[in-house]
Amino acid sequence: MISLVLQFYIPAFLVTLLLALVVAVLATVIFFSGKRSNEPGRGAQFFHELFILNLLIIPVLSFAFVAIFVIVKSISV
Repeated sequence: MISLVLQFYIPAFLVTLLLALVVAVLATVIFFSGKRSNEPGRGAQFFHELFILNLLIIPVLSFAFVAIFVIVKSISV
């Protein structure tokens, strides 16, 4: 049973990790290409917020992708 769960979770985790990485890079580019703030430490604060959001979002989206993968596999069988 655990192997079946890992069979779906590992690819879902990798897809979610890549998706989160792309979104984080886009958010960073948008943040630093925009108007500069005079507030010191705003860049570090931005990266901390981005890190915390990724820590919270990656596991949740991974299980969502697991559900999608299970549904697609059940339809194709």
